[in-house]
Amino acid sequence: MRRRGRLIDKIVKEAEFYSRIYCAGGWYTGDALDITEATRNGLTLQFGGGPMPQDWYGVLDAVVEGKLDPLPSVGKIIGLDDVPDAIDAARRSDGPPRVVVYPNGDVA
Repeated sequence: MRRRGRLIDKIVKEAEFYSRIYCAGGWYTGDALDITEATRNGLTLQFGGGPMPQDWYGVLDAVVEGKLDPLPSVGKIIGLDDVPDAIDAARRSDGPPRVVVYPNGDVA
């Protein structure tokens, strides 16, 4: 039987001792995890959840106040006409992880 998934298991095997791993999102094929390996390496795994609402608001306030520049975390800025190509690239895992769309076409 062919094992599918195994991404989390691979990360666990390659993680440094006492690493903290956040598992966000998910996929429909499932995954497997070697609990013994994770325990031996002293790993902490957190599934689901995510930033608390106050974290989001704190980040948004910092951006609005000019204390935080979000552009380093943006992979590409595109116009509305480029959205179909960006979606196709994302489906192929061939595009940047974050894209900002300027719907009026005025790309900075």
